[in-house]
Amino acid sequence: MRCRGALILGVVLAISAPGPVQGQERTLYTATNANLRSAPSLAAEVMSVLPQGTAVTVAACDSIWCTVVGATPRLEGYISRSLLVEDRPTPRVSDRDVRRILMRRSIASYSGSCPCPYHRDRAGRSCGRRSAYSRPGGASPLCYESDVTRAMIRAYRARDGGSS
Repeated sequence: MRCRGALILGVVLAISAPGPVQGQERTLYTATNANLRSAPSLAAEVMSVLPQGTAVTVAACDSIWCTVVGATPRLEGYISRSLLVEDRPTPRVSDRDVRRILMRRSIASYSGSCPCPYHRDRAGRSCGRRSAYSRPGGASPLCYESDVTRAMIRAYRARDGGSS
């Protein structure tokens, strides 16, 4: 009976060992910025911080840690399994960047030479109060970040998926 228990314990330890297993290498991606550690422990030295979306070759994983192998010694170590995903993540565009994208699109769609007060007309004069933005009832380009509403940002994310 003791021999069977030792055998079962040995099999369990062999299965959960984080060491590399030949022929099972695959490419995964970091879901967020991920610490590459020298050993499978939170107390281990952080050798490098890999940015979100970095492709890594994973040799083996246990329930907590994955062994990462690379062409250079700097990319060999351990990464928490919870920080790795199968598909490359799409970085989220910040609200400020979405505002700027929407402003740029709005101004580009204006056919005249003076969409916003801070632009210059074809003669090089400041548009100021002659701009479409300043004139009531005409075109209303988005000239300032404050012109972009939360609803516009939500609509952009729903339509474009939050990237671009």
